[in-house]
Amino acid sequence: GRFNCWRKKGSASWARTAAVWVATMERTKLSILQRPTDLLLVALQCYFTYSCLFIETNYCAEPLRADHEVPIMKLTYEYSLENNPLFLSRPDWLRMATCFSAYGFSPFYIASIVCFLFGIEGIRGPGLIFIGAKIYAIATYWVMEFSSHLPPPNLANFVAPEGPYIFAILYMLFRFRTAHPFSKKATGAHAKTT
Repeated sequence: GRFNCWRKKGSASWARTAAVWVATMERTKLSILQRPTDLLLVALQCYFTYSCLFIETNYCAEPLRADHEVPIMKLTYEYSLENNPLFLSRPDWLRMATCFSAYGFSPFYIASIVCFLFGIEGIRGPGLIFIGAKIYAIATYWVMEFSSHLPPPNLANFVAPEGPYIFAILYMLFRFRTAHPFSKKATGAHAKTT
């Protein structure tokens, strides 16, 4: 009798512990409308994707020129002529780095757009790895630019197009500071498990 009573109490205790544990695992996904500042990052990632697909792929394929048939490449030529002579000169290392950016980074930009829009938290781990790669790429690029024989003549104009990348890196680091960037602990009886 005593043993059965103890066993029942023990089972009840384990059941309560399991219920508490399950409750802590339940999370409510936050829609993109509940995370309005994430829309800014989505917009930036769209801009980065556009840059990869329509500027960097063209730069990877051929030198910049004033009579390019693609309008954005004409603008890139004019910008580089005034503000980034090294980019205009297209050394091999910079061409290869741009090719890697165009074809290597663009899939992550697209993935991050989807994950931030739909709150897919699995992006956090790969995202942190990507951020490390992006920091390394930008740091290397800037060092090579400013230590080259053709440094940027106008610092502000050179940094302006790079600003969105720096902001996106800092914002993603901030958003990925927790294991669950797109959800919160569930409360109430109608909690959703994510």
